[in-house]
Amino acid sequence: MALGRHSLTVVWCWKTGCRWPLRLLVVLLVPLVLATLLAGRGGAEQPPRFADGYALLRAHYEASGGLARWQALTGSYQQGRLRVDGLSGSFRQWTRRPLHSRLVEDFGLFCQVQGDDGAVAWFQDANGQVELRLDPASRVRRELARRLDAFEHLDPASTIFHLQLEAPRLLAGRRCLVARLENCLNSDVSWFFFDPASLELVASRTRQPDLEVDSRYDDYRWQDGLRVAFHQVDHIAPRDKRREIWLTRLDWQAPDDAAIFAVPPPATAPLRWPLAAAPCCLPFLAVEGGIYLPVSVCGDRRWWLLDSGAGHSVIDQDYARQLGLLPQGRIAGFGFGGNFALQLASVPGLVLGRSTDPLRVGPQLLVSVAGLTRHSYEPQIHGILGYDFLSLFVVQVDYAAQQVCLYPQEASLPQLPWQEAPLLYRMFCLPGCLDDVMAGRFSLDLGAERSSLHHPFSLRHQLLRRPGIEQVSLGLGGLSFERQMRFDRLQLAGQLVERPLLGVALEARGTAGHGELAGNLGGDILRRFDLWLDYRHQRVALLPGGRFTEPPQADPVGLLIGRADNGLPMVSYVAPNGPAAAAGFVAGDAIIAIDGLAIARYAGVRAVRALLGQAGRCLIFDLQRGDQRLQRELCLPALPTAEASAEKKLPPVLENSLLPANL
Repeated sequence: MALGRHSLTVVWCWKTGCRWPLRLLVVLLVPLVLATLLAGRGGAEQPPRFADGYALLRAHYEASGGLARWQALTGSYQQGRLRVDGLSGSFRQWTRRPLHSRLVEDFGLFCQVQGDDGAVAWFQDANGQVELRLDPASRVRRELARRLDAFEHLDPASTIFHLQLEAPRLLAGRRCLVARLENCLNSDVSWFFFDPASLELVASRTRQPDLEVDSRYDDYRWQDGLRVAFHQVDHIAPRDKRREIWLTRLDWQAPDDAAIFAVPPPATAPLRWPLAAAPCCLPFLAVEGGIYLPVSVCGDRRWWLLDSGAGHSVIDQDYARQLGLLPQGRIAGFGFGGNFALQLASVPGLVLGRSTDPLRVGPQLLVSVAGLTRHSYEPQIHGILGYDFLSLFVVQVDYAAQQVCLYPQEASLPQLPWQEAPLLYRMFCLPGCLDDVMAGRFSLDLGAERSSLHHPFSLRHQLLRRPGIEQVSLGLGGLSFERQMRFDRLQLAGQLVERPLLGVALEARGTAGHGELAGNLGGDILRRFDLWLDYRHQRVALLPGGRFTEPPQADPVGLLIGRADNGLPMVSYVAPNGPAAAAGFVAGDAIIAIDGLAIARYAGVRAVRALLGQAGRCLIFDLQRGDQRLQRELCLPALPTAEASAEKKLPPVLENSLLPANL
């Protein structure tokens, strides 16, 4: 069974790639945080019964200073301290009605800024790159923010919002009144928990398709006639992130200078182009759908993976230390397979291309991840060129010619059939339709070997009931199980892909749990095209390439080949009911020889995996299982034939094997 390589979709900072509403302490103009502004006066009197959620919410506004006073506010300035996972820093925020905001978060090692100029929301990352929030989900949430800012949620006649009074609940041993807020524009839901005696807000919960944010509030104070919580703690699932905020200053006055909310210009890219002038075209090594480029850091040249699915560029943690680039901080990231820990490393520069006339990229802050090199092979990679690198250019990927061309963002480009592809999690996303009936948005992921469908999309379309071949993949966040299936057609950006093979995620782990995307398109589909990526304008162009009619390679045997501690190939996983299981393979079998040729004569794990893709052939494997020497014949069918039950418990994957990297 060929292992589908998946790219590292890592989110390391609170805002980057995370589309939940901004949850600072007194953010007047952002949706679903209205309860932060609601606090009650203490007292021994029992509160009256509330007829519905609207009455309860109005009572909170009145108890916290009066609804008319809240409606009359024009803006605010606030500052304080914050801690995100293992990083501590400070923040400043300005707001002005309607919808204008600017938030600056300074962690010392880096600073990031986000805001809204009244027309569009934007984000500027630690490397100075600016991203406009143009994806459909962000646009909908911004429209909800506008309506909440106008207090439409308090109108029982609203056609958008619905407030419901739910039964009281116990929260940390405390009985709370509960209001539930829904809307008809998306599936987001929020719950607000209030102390029945004081009407103070105790907690809130916001649920979105991809995540859930639980918040606790305390340290309430009166500030110019309004009562506000000065301390807030947020927990984000399934990202396993924690954020704590301490408010130290609050002024109820809107900034006079509108320029403070303006979209900032992107930082001047520290680029030095080759003397041959732009574009800079680089030949790449193509291995199983992956694009590998030689990159020099501090004079040391190693293989790096080009990955449009990586929200940040990445460097291996041990490699960074070898170069004297000491990783700092600690933050939680998430990606394919689940969550993982990471640090940050400042890199003095990257050098690509010919040694006599290279492309030089100036200093950047990269994510540092442990095990990146150790869990990769043939070629071993020491870094990933993700969004921080790719967004500096307009990128052309010619899979047939095995060449990547990098154009300046302001370059005059040829006339192309551009398609709008707003970034989501810093990945280009295109609308597509599978088998004429299953429509959704698909991310474009240069770092993924194989294409896959996310678990929520698969559930909605009952795909888990279909037969296929079980697969296992390893990401930095852990293992992910999929079932490979063949479909009739995929329509994407005016192009028709016939008979695509896609993996269906069996669990909602890591990026496979994205509820606002249908799936992720990797190299097995993208390599059919001449692909253009324009980050500044958030658009792509797909032209049929030299490999457009190349048939997809099936993964018919249900056998995962990994690498043992001695570096030789071994069996890491056997899919239930697949041909490999029927032939008697067991996870942990060491491969001694294939067809009489010693395994040491083969060019590593990839060579063995290539043999498994030769449909119709039968192979004789000599195996070592403990003290036993065994021989097994494996015949490779042309198409997946095994039918696996959706309820079947998957067998364990050998933990002590070094599985191929699915980054």
